Amino acid sequence: MGAILVGVKTCHRLDYFVDDLTVDYVQLKGWRHPIQQERVDAQRQTWLKALPEGVDYKFFYGSTLRTQKLNQRVPDKNILRQPLADELFLPCNDNYTANTLKVRQICGYALANGYGLLVLVDDDTYLDFEKLLATDFAEYHYSGAPTQTFHPGSCVILDRVAMQAILDHPSISYADDAAIGYSLDKAGIKPHSIPAILHGIGDAYRVTPAQVQEKDYVSWHSCSPDIMKALWMRHVTLSSERQKATAGQALKITPSPSVSPVLEEEKFSSSVTLPILPEQPSSSLDSNSLITSVSETIPSSNDLEFLETGSKPIKTESDISSTVMSGTLLSSETPAPTWSANQQSSSEPANSSSIETSSVTPSGSENSTEKTF
Repeated sequence: MGAILVGVKTCHRLDYFVDDLTVDYVQLKGWRHPIQQERVDAQRQTWLKALPEGVDYKFFYGSTLRTQKLNQRVPDKNILRQPLADELFLPCNDNYTANTLKVRQICGYALANGYGLLVLVDDDTYLDFEKLLATDFAEYHYSGAPTQTFHPGSCVILDRVAMQAILDHPSISYADDAAIGYSLDKAGIKPHSIPAILHGIGDAYRVTPAQVQEKDYVSWHSCSPDIMKALWMRHVTLSSERQKATAGQALKITPSPSVSPVLEEEKFSSSVTLPILPEQPSSSLDSNSLITSVSETIPSSNDLEFLETGSKPIKTESDISSTVMSGTLLSSETPAPTWSANQQSSSEPANSSSIETSSVTPSGSENSTEKTF
């Protein structure tokens, strides 16, 4: 079992619907790639296959599909399929407003399976893990993109203390990144900014081809599949050039210019050193102790400046609340049924292995009492 888990938040069908007042600014601008399968496939084909040994990843979905409403933009009804080997279907709704509960269950899964660190990313995030390991995130409980109150949700790094605090101090905000900040603030854990994590706001939301050529970041958001592949090819090319230079210095010969970047990609392996984490005791925790139905109260306006209520539109630093505005920030959803880590024992966390169909039966039910959209 690896010490670090990369958890990719995703869903069966993309639709940033909150309520009848929803205005999806990014979608109106055409800046978000709308096909979920192409987004996750691009991650599999690029940076996920370069994760170092000892780093696992999983795609996390909900398992209770939302009920269709006439004003939702995606009219087709999705059929819940079997999860692949690198996927986990959590017992919660798969709609946009269930993201906070989904994040809490991802934290519960990571704790129950002995991970020391959770790197939580979106399915349109490109992550250079080798560069991430060169930052100082391991010295802090909670790290991410530069911020004042909470880290935007495209790339957030949490240690075990932070993951447990998220379970102990639940928030009812539907914005999962704001909810993480609220929970950790209640536990006295402050955000630590990593400037090399890119998360643009407003008109700077998407990653452009010019940025790919001119900039150098640890994490990039938001990326279309084409941008993700361009970043990967740049990574492969630079890795190839470094290998040639190293070989040339050692052997005192000039490397052949005919070496193909594709061949170098196949030979690429990360020689980075993972941070030294405290030895974790054998976990006796199960989902009942990690993911519980806790009495949740709406925080007062003095708790954090980013939590607002009322009918006025919400606009904060959050990826969620700055691009999808609604008259409602807080959701009154009932937590989904708990799950057991033992249910998934037949499916080991994935790293760079090929994807095969898993026999795990998804939890959850369409009869969930949780409010759906």
